[in-house]
Amino acid sequence: MENNFDEDSQVININAEDIEDNLNNILENSNTFKKNSNVNLIRCVIFYVDTKNVISFKKYEITLKDNVLPKSELVTLILENKKSHSKEFDLTGIYKFEINLKEDEIKSFCKFPESYSFMKQYKSIQDIKFSPGIELLNDANNVILFFTKKIKTLRRKTEQAKQNKTRKNVKFITPNSVSEDQHTNNKTSKNMT
Repeated sequence: MENNFDEDSQVININAEDIEDNLNNILENSNTFKKNSNVNLIRCVIFYVDTKNVISFKKYEITLKDNVLPKSELVTLILENKKSHSKEFDLTGIYKFEINLKEDEIKSFCKFPESYSFMKQYKSIQDIKFSPGIELLNDANNVILFFTKKIKTLRRKTEQAKQNKTRKNVKFITPNSVSEDQHTNNKTSKNMT
């Protein structure tokens, strides 16, 4: 007797009620989602972008102290990664992805995941704080940095020369406007009579 895998294989449907019952059982009888623990380790993902395409990326694991990525460590990370493949990049985005659900929010999250947002954008370099959370979900916490290729602006020499010109205003006194007092004090002027 031959096993014909293609004919016998069918997708087994799981009912939403079965999932909900199982989730209720896990939440009530398991410690999986009850542990509230500090975030000790996060991943930092760095993307290098050229116009609209990702050129490359790097991943780091960073150890946190008291659930905080300090500003000084973030600055060091940024400065060490401004260059990639001998090209310079500008930092254009800092994001934190943190799943900070509480135990009583898990069921709601499973039903309506679109109503939760775990991404936060930072507009400046600063300390990035993480909240103590469910240990199982802490592994998903990330800091994401975006670097965009630096565009060199070249000025033409003629444009630069135009900007560097200095204009001096000079006032000439014509012999007709010279008064007698000025005329006698000027030793180099000729007497025009």
